[in-house]
Amino acid sequence: MNIILNRYFLRISHPYFSIIIPTYNRAHCILETLESVSNQEFVNWECIIVDDGSTDNTLEICQQFGNNDSRFIIKSRPAYLKKGGNDARNFGVSEASSAFLVFIDSDDLILNTFLQKRYDLSLEYPDADLYIFKTGVFYKSVGDSNLLWNDYASESTNLELIIRFFEQDMPWHTMGAVWKKRFFLEIGGWDGRSLVYQDWELHLNALFQNPKIIFDFGKPDSFYRINEIDAITKDTNTAFFYKSALLEVRLMYDKHQEEINGNSDLHESFKRLVLRHAVLKPLVLFDLKTAGINLSKSWIPLSKNEQLVWMLKAMWCKSYKLRSLTPGWYAAVKNLKFSRTTHLKLNYQN
Repeated sequence: MNIILNRYFLRISHPYFSIIIPTYNRAHCILETLESVSNQEFVNWECIIVDDGSTDNTLEICQQFGNNDSRFIIKSRPAYLKKGGNDARNFGVSEASSAFLVFIDSDDLILNTFLQKRYDLSLEYPDADLYIFKTGVFYKSVGDSNLLWNDYASESTNLELIIRFFEQDMPWHTMGAVWKKRFFLEIGGWDGRSLVYQDWELHLNALFQNPKIIFDFGKPDSFYRINEIDAITKDTNTAFFYKSALLEVRLMYDKHQEEINGNSDLHESFKRLVLRHAVLKPLVLFDLKTAGINLSKSWIPLSKNEQLVWMLKAMWCKSYKLRSLTPGWYAAVKNLKFSRTTHLKLNYQN
């Protein structure tokens, strides 16, 4: 009887949450993700799955869910949109009918209390723009790791959170955020120009609008899969990745140059971010050409002399013998190279 009543309720009610899942060739894992959505205790939701041109049977698996439960809405990315997660997610939002948005990747998992917790918090704080929850980590099944994606503190200001993102100390995961759809659209959604760090850029854009954020400090109820097969992290030391990352940093500067230059703490933190991507990462791969090209770019918010000094320090400190002669230089380069982060370094009990 409860099942019948729930289905009747779903037919006559407006979904409270729209869950957006972009996917591409995830037949090997998306079933588990969709089951975790289907098992939610809170029933008033829709799940919009946007297939990004899969060549395996991902779409077939998703359509089976849609046939069995009308809350699963299966879409294919329109041909006029660019391939990639950003346009797929934005298209999903354009199809969403609720006032609250949740983004989940097609290989991650959520507990069955996930939506109920978010519903309760949204009722308690109806005027918030963004609700943030903790995310854990797993390898093959939830519980095989007690690692947190990251943590945050109740006393954090939006300015402090921006600096954490500049340090690449991302305090929450994409799944950890519930968006008011109104606010998400106001900040422009996912930037289609982004090739890497897309969630980093989205969350920073939100913070620069000084939103009202409500944090939940309970245990994580969403879980990020560390996938050794197709994780993007395996490509982070390639030239393509650091060049794409530098493009992302420039997008952020173009959008928020006035705010960054107008605050000394923001400016200093952003300079560290630029140096890490424009100088240190190219030199790790001995890509002197890219480092030299970056030196000539006028948008970078520090002088050419500063960049040149850091290039010389970084090149000097690549030698074990030379770095021992200048321990101060080596400490400075090491401090810049390894960002000040607790990302993927904390456990639940912390």
